[in-house]
Amino acid sequence: MLETVLADPGVDGVLCISVALDTREFGFLDISESLNKAASKEKQKPVVAWLYGQGKEEIARKMEKEGRILTYGTIEPAAWSLSILRERQQFLEKASVS
Repeated sequence: MLETVLADPGVDGVLCISVALDTREFGFLDISESLNKAASKEKQKPVVAWLYGQGKEEIARKMEKEGRILTYGTIEPAAWSLSILRERQQFLEKASVS
């Protein structure tokens, strides 16, 4: 699903909202691997995640291990960072044209 969203030319970046439960009991809910796989295919669009739940530290480490997804414990900094990353991308695109 994330691959499809990132492939859309009308999408500039993605904010994922995910529950992060203890993987020993709820491992089937861990989507970090699939998100990393999708994010690694589209390097021009930022991907950030807001994680909530008792396992957010563990899931955050898994999501951030590839260096393509930034994770946050609250939605405000996640949304703010997404906007800053998009502004950076727009700046780089303009600089490469000049």
